[in-house]
Amino acid sequence: MKSSIIPEILSYLATGISTAIAGGTFIHFKAKRKTETQRARQEENVADLGRFENLVREVQFLDKRLEKYRYIQLRQEKKMQGMQSILTKTIGCKKYAEQHICLNIPCTDRIPEFGSYKTVDEKLEENFEIEYYEADSQKDS
Repeated sequence: MKSSIIPEILSYLATGISTAIAGGTFIHFKAKRKTETQRARQEENVADLGRFENLVREVQFLDKRLEKYRYIQLRQEKKMQGMQSILTKTIGCKKYAEQHICLNIPCTDRIPEFGSYKTVDEKLEENFEIEYYEADSQKDS
């Protein structure tokens, strides 16, 4: 009877040891796989961070460029408003002149005399010439 118990105990002991080794191996490989997965995720996060920083720099660059274009647009709008006011005044002067024109060239009643008429607003012509020449100089450059 003693001889049958020892092999049985040894069998249980061997089964327990092999189970413990298998369980330990399973736990070891599971932990190793988890650390490898975490390392891969960390590397992926670092790569994503680099891409994000590049996108932030690109957005900042585009914001600066947009600000520049908005400034240019504002300047153009101001020039257009100035030109519009000059055109409005010029059209008013033209309508006035057309209403008061004398078609008889050798007219003795002409007021003011032929060739001596000045515009109502003397600054009108100066402003127009300044803006006109500024616009031409910017086209050349």
